[in-house]
Order: sequence, then C-alpha cells, then structure tokens
Amino acid sequence: MEHIKLYPDVSSMTKVMPRIETLYYFIYELAQCFHADEAALESIKTGILDNQIIDNMTLWYKNKSGKSVAKLLIKIDWKTHQMLAETDDGKNIEIDMSKSIVDNIVGWRKFAVAHVDAIMKQFDVCRVMSTYHYRSEICKTQADYQRAREIMHHIPSVASDLEEMIDSDLQSAISGVFTDATDSEMADSITRKRSFDCGKLSEVSVEMTYKAHN
Repeated sequence: MEHIKLYPDVSSMTKVMPRIETLYYFIYELAQCFHADEAALESIKTGILDNQIIDNMTLWYKNKSGKSVAKLLIKIDWKTHQMLAETDDGKNIEIDMSKSIVDNIVGWRKFAVAHVDAIMKQFDVCRVMSTYHYRSEICKTQADYQRAREIMHHIPSVASDLEEMIDSDLQSAISGVFTDATDSEMADSITRKRSFDCGKLSEVSVEMTYKAHN
C-alpha cells in the first residue's frame, strides 16, 4: 500500500490535500497508533478512500485469555464531511509535510503511540480485533449490503462475541492518551462514554465506553 511521504528535515514544505484523502490518512494513522492490524488498515483504505462504505470502526483489545479488555470507536459523520467538502475552506486541507497527518490535525500522535504501547504491555494485550458498521444508506437493501461486504471482504460478526465485559482499568488508561484533547463525558450509574475533538476533521469522533469505577 502506498503511504504518504513525509519530510522530517523540512520545516516549510506543505501540501494541499483533498478532504477525503486527509480523512483517510488521518484515520489510517490513528488506527496505526492504536495497533490495528494490516487487515484493518486495508479495510480503511477500501472502505473510506476508495468506496466511502465504513461508517464506524471499533478496535477490540484482547488479552492472552482471549477476553476483550478495552474497546475504541472511531466514527465518521459522512453528512458533515460532504457538507464541508463542498465549501471553499473545507474541500482541501493544507498539510505540513514535516509532521504526520494526525499531528497536523490534533497533535497527539507521538504520545498516543508511547502510551498505548505501555498500557497494552501492562494489561497483556496480545491481539487487536476490528469490527465495522457501514453507512446506513448502504444497509437499506440486502443487495447493497451484500455488495459492500463483497467489496470489503468482511464476514458478519456474532453479537455475543462483542458483548464482553470491558476492563475498566485498561479502558481508563487508554483514555489518558487524550489528556490534551478537548473532550466531553456522558455518564450513568454503570458506564462512561468519552468523546474527543478531532480538530479540523470535525466529521471524525473518537469515543470510549467503559465501566464506571465504584
């Protein structure tokens, strides 16, 4: 797969990129930060850059016992994306080629990589699985949904496989990656959900849901 070429020794080189391309690189790099596997990264290219199929992606962190100990949700609001892509200010984004796309947009890539590496080791995470939801308009008819699955090479998930207890300590540790991000939190007596600002790409959100601490 072709990756964007960065120029770490150049301080002033910039590139103007179409919004859809920036969106793709941003989510691709973000998934890399959180240890998505190669199949997931390929799905991001096929389902976002090439076909605009994926509505959201969940990364499931599994320990050596096969238990899911954390989950991270990356969502795309395609209506917002389309609206912004049709404006003069939003259709293209200027990228500083000395920095990663994630650092251009939000600035916390380096910290995220180091922090997630540490907590994955602490909680014995040995595998990161991914699941996907497609855009609602694609799922309206069985034929469109089946065609999308064929393009993506995905198989249906079993709901019971996904409804596992999320370890609150690891999930809270992952939330520490975003200490410098603007965030909001919704809570009830059982769960916490945190949503994080993704800067210029306002059509993207990162959410974590985890058990409330007693």
